[in-house]
Amino acid sequence: MSGWTLRPMGSADVDAVWAGEQEPSIAAGLIHEPPTREVIAARLLEPPDAASHQVACGPLDEVAGYLEVRPIHMQGVSCGSFSVWVLPAWRRQGMADALVAEAEALSRARWGLHTLLIGVFEDNAGARSLYTRRGYVEVDRQWWWPREGPRRRVLLLSNQPDPRWMRRVGFGA
Repeated sequence: MSGWTLRPMGSADVDAVWAGEQEPSIAAGLIHEPPTREVIAARLLEPPDAASHQVACGPLDEVAGYLEVRPIHMQGVSCGSFSVWVLPAWRRQGMADALVAEAEALSRARWGLHTLLIGVFEDNAGARSLYTRRGYVEVDRQWWWPREGPRRRVLLLSNQPDPRWMRRVGFGA
């Protein structure tokens, strides 16, 4: 890690994580509406077996990135699901790659899950390139209609796709 550290999210990080998710380039990549401060604070109340929330911090302990990992169980298959973002000033420094590696490690260590899923917009070339380099492949796709703006195609990617998921799990046909 180059000039930054990773640690569990704490109550003092709520405002910074909320601000990060409002940042235009991050909000544009979220496959949900940006959450309220209350929703982010509620993440801290989740038990460790339900989810893990990590923040990547710069040298002054300022939040520079965020990672959420949780187990999901559907159609007889269990896997990990994660969400990750990095503030623009910290991009292209290996932080996103390290956060994805942490998602994979946490999923294995905490829940014994080796397969992960992530949703990414089809037009998010940077994120898609990162996940492709890490071995993620498309297992599903659907259109997403935000409250404002045009619809966008979302791809569901997995590092170890299960044939039972292809075009059935996550988003549907």
